[in-house]
Amino acid sequence: MKKKVLFYTDSSVFGGHEKTLLIALEGLVREPGFKISVMLSRRNDRFLERLKSFDSAITVIPIDVETEAGDVFRAFLNTRKVKDIQKRIRSVDPDLVVVSQGAIGLSACGLKAAKNVSLPTVSYLPMAHPVTLVVGKQSPIIRLQELCYSYLYRLPDYYLTICQSTKDYLTDLHGVSDDRIFVNYFGMDPPSNKKPLYQFAPEKKSFRIGIIARVEFNQKQHD
Repeated sequence: MKKKVLFYTDSSVFGGHEKTLLIALEGLVREPGFKISVMLSRRNDRFLERLKSFDSAITVIPIDVETEAGDVFRAFLNTRKVKDIQKRIRSVDPDLVVVSQGAIGLSACGLKAAKNVSLPTVSYLPMAHPVTLVVGKQSPIIRLQELCYSYLYRLPDYYLTICQSTKDYLTDLHGVSDDRIFVNYFGMDPPSNKKPLYQFAPEKKSFRIGIIARVEFNQKQHD
């Protein structure tokens, strides 16, 4: 009997995290032992369009939900939004829920809903950085946000992430035990036959480099 795996995301934005999720789905549909569903925000037009390429290999479930400011509090208080998502998840009756989050505050209500249904839950989480590092400052509001996030980090049964630095944040900063974290490296391997820029132009003291992404060495590893 095939295992039913539900991927959940309510991000309304198609970004790098959604792209990596598509690549994961491309691999998973080749495995014969799984029946895959994707529940996602109806407002994420680009993601919905990309999922059409899977045809009948994936069941696509658009829902009228999206990540909003304050979802961490809605998850904590078990609001109607969480309960509505619970009903949706129950109707699929999956064996496993993979909540595609990007950061722990994204799709937080979906994460809480999956836990309320008492299903094994995996958070696909490439970013576990402290909020102060991301926003570049401290304030009472940010400290409150960090406190609320500490609650969310206790919810998933397992974590799937894409690099060692995120695993280190999960264990050292958020207290997640090592046996609950799986690292599936996703990134560009630097070609071994290329020379560093300074070897091409040793007389230059500076270079202009274009980067498509947020500049943050701990996660993106541009350095």
